[in-house]
Amino acid sequence: MRHFLIDLEIPPHMTTISPSEGARQPHGLPSQSINLIIEQGQMSFAVLYAFCALSIADRLRESSASTSELALWCQATLHAPQLRSDHLSRLLRAAYAQGWIDQLQDGAWSLTHSGRDLCLTAPQSWAERVSKVSATPWAEVGHRIGAAILTGTGAQGHERNALFGWRDEVAPDVADALVADMGRRSSAAAELLALRDMRHVLKVIDVGGQGSMLSALLDGHLHLQGVVLNPRLTAEAEGRLHHEDMVSRWKEEKVDLVREGVPKSYKPLYLLDGVLCQLGDTQAVTLLCRIVNGMKGFAAAEIVLVEPLLAEQPTSHGGVIADLILMALTPAGRVRTLAENKKLLQDAGWPHIEHVPFNDEQGLIIARLPAPARPGSAQTNA
Repeated sequence: MRHFLIDLEIPPHMTTISPSEGARQPHGLPSQSINLIIEQGQMSFAVLYAFCALSIADRLRESSASTSELALWCQATLHAPQLRSDHLSRLLRAAYAQGWIDQLQDGAWSLTHSGRDLCLTAPQSWAERVSKVSATPWAEVGHRIGAAILTGTGAQGHERNALFGWRDEVAPDVADALVADMGRRSSAAAELLALRDMRHVLKVIDVGGQGSMLSALLDGHLHLQGVVLNPRLTAEAEGRLHHEDMVSRWKEEKVDLVREGVPKSYKPLYLLDGVLCQLGDTQAVTLLCRIVNGMKGFAAAEIVLVEPLLAEQPTSHGGVIADLILMALTPAGRVRTLAENKKLLQDAGWPHIEHVPFNDEQGLIIARLPAPARPGSAQTNA
């Protein structure tokens, strides 16, 4: 039997195991049946493919193991000296959320009943079925996840350095599913943001370029003007923004966000919809700093982030699959916790930060700059 992520013989010690006994129930976190994941072939399948490809279930079948122990085993067994345990831990977190592994009190990982069926050597192994659908688009994403773990790096290449550049590099079905997932988050955020008082804002600058939130704000506040940077409009947003009632109230601009920053404007509101999660920490702080520099001196200057969020507990379900996909499709992107997103803003000079939740795992992150001191005030004379 051959490994299906890389051309590798399964080691001799991986002998056939007996079938799992009893009901195959996960450890209580939300999970889907493995059969359903294979049949649907969506985002969870990419995680399943990478988990099977790295043979983690076969190692945990023998005994529980910590993340560092699993990393050492993968390095030796898969001939991957560049593998990094922090990248592997992101896959383990997603596998836990799916119910394939459990975490013991000492932090070590153990295999669940459903996880046993993912051993490559198990009779009627689900992993065998996974390997037979390796030509599907989501299997390709799973292959990229595995490759990112084995090499210790994310996606490489000039085009992937651009925001949403991955939309041109994955199969249309994958791109459409990921954009739709972001669109659901954007729509909920737009509804919440549209209820806020916007009288202090004159121009909305859509840094991500997808247009979903911008179109909702322009529709709800007739005094607003809009700018879409490096437009990658969704089909829904394009239809709304090109409607005759709205088409004259916005324009497009192309800029290098990391090198050039963002355009300055009077009384602006900057929207970052799914932007920071595509960037590493350094790039994210650089971009936020450039926005700060462009907004200084304007009263009530604001920035709104709409990001997928990881729960503060590292093994919770929220955001873990999106995190793995970002690892596969971007050079350094990842899903962060609310605290980590706040720290990026604070490091870039945003002192006032508010989180407005719209469901258990998502919410608006709104940051403000202090209003500029008026001439003759105590702050000016200090």
